Amino acid sequence: MRRHIPWIVTALALFGLVLPSAQTVISNNAADMANHIVMVADSPTPRTVTNLFTFNRGGTLAPFAVGNAGAVTVTNLDADLLDGLNSTRFVWAVVSTTSTGTQNDFAPGIASGQPTLIRANNASDLTVTGLSGGVDGQIVCWASIGAGNVILTHQTAGSSAANRFINYATCASPCGTPLAAGVGTACQQYDGTTARWRLTHHNQGQPITPTYNGANYTATSGTWTVDAGDVTTESYFLAGRMLTVTFYLVTTSTSATPVTLQINNGAWGGFTAAKAALNAIDLSDNGGGNIGGFANITAGLTLIGNTEFAASSPFAVAANTTNVLGQLTFEIQ
Repeated sequence: MRRHIPWIVTALALFGLVLPSAQTVISNNAADMANHIVMVADSPTPRTVTNLFTFNRGGTLAPFAVGNAGAVTVTNLDADLLDGLNSTRFVWAVVSTTSTGTQNDFAPGIASGQPTLIRANNASDLTVTGLSGGVDGQIVCWASIGAGNVILTHQTAGSSAANRFINYATCASPCGTPLAAGVGTACQQYDGTTARWRLTHHNQGQPITPTYNGANYTATSGTWTVDAGDVTTESYFLAGRMLTVTFYLVTTSTSATPVTLQINNGAWGGFTAAKAALNAIDLSDNGGGNIGGFANITAGLTLIGNTEFAASSPFAVAANTTNVLGQLTFEIQ
């Protein structure tokens, strides 16, 4: 039987098709590739592509461009956030700051949209009222590594509205969400709808001991004198909206016979109580041995009252012989 194969090849050619064994060499003129098969997968001869080809997804931006042989990453892919771990949406930037004091609209060098770790290496306290340049969904985390505390304040007017923070604890300056020096951490995510940074994680790290101030200690009558050397422990720890205040005050003095000795919020971060709370504590009134007492606070107040169980028996006048030892946990605003 006579076979007429050439007419089949001619017919395929009329429709712009070629047999699998055919090959088309890629030239340096990309226009020559239009409407042509430029390479066949089962070619018996190895081919090396040396040209730069751009593949356009139909818009104004190219999803990628390959130009360098052996390149580990494709730059344009990174810019378009398509290649996973090497894109700016997945690779964390790390910036460091030594800023101290109050920083409004803080700009420590965060790239737009990129998740960022801020290493706060501040020598003294740093208070931040807002971060500039937030992009919807962007995550920023803080690591306190310096000698000073970091305080992130809630909705503070010092920063532009779109740069402010929404914290668990909603009181504004002087209180805020504290990160203890050298150990505290926090994370925030930008909410483009609300146009605020929302706190998503906070760990104070350890209790914070405020700078001593004798004015933090008062009495319902006369004076309660607590010298710096009388303060064995005075600290606070914030977890969510629950604040724990610990106090161990020894050899204090009273000038009259007050019913209640008071510790104001200058000794515990400047917070205000949201709800009432009470706890039993240990007292030593004028060296008379340990007696029962309680520490309490009322909603809306900034004073922790330390009172003997028998309110009709006030504290005696004492010269360096009254001790107040206890702890109180309560919800803050």
